[in-house]
Amino acid sequence: MAEVRQAREKNMVDKVFFARYHRLFGIIKIGIEPDQEKILSPLISRFLEDFVFETLGEDYRVSSPETVPLLAMAVRDEIINLRLHLDNLEKKKALI
Repeated sequence: MAEVRQAREKNMVDKVFFARYHRLFGIIKIGIEPDQEKILSPLISRFLEDFVFETLGEDYRVSSPETVPLLAMAVRDEIINLRLHLDNLEKKKALI
């Protein structure tokens, strides 16, 4: 995360990339460090549901059997989308 913050400060990445990367980082962190006390479970569930829907257009419920595969596909697609976003920044500037 520190590297992308430095890149943002040097204007190497734009606000859109930074926001989407930050969100992806949060999704991965939730997967690695689950909420042991289940205090934040409703909030985390909503966050994951929104992420999957916005990335894949699929309805996602934490209690569903497709939970892990859908989340993995959404993370994969978001990584690809971030790469495409960076690759096309110059083209976007030329069109504007």
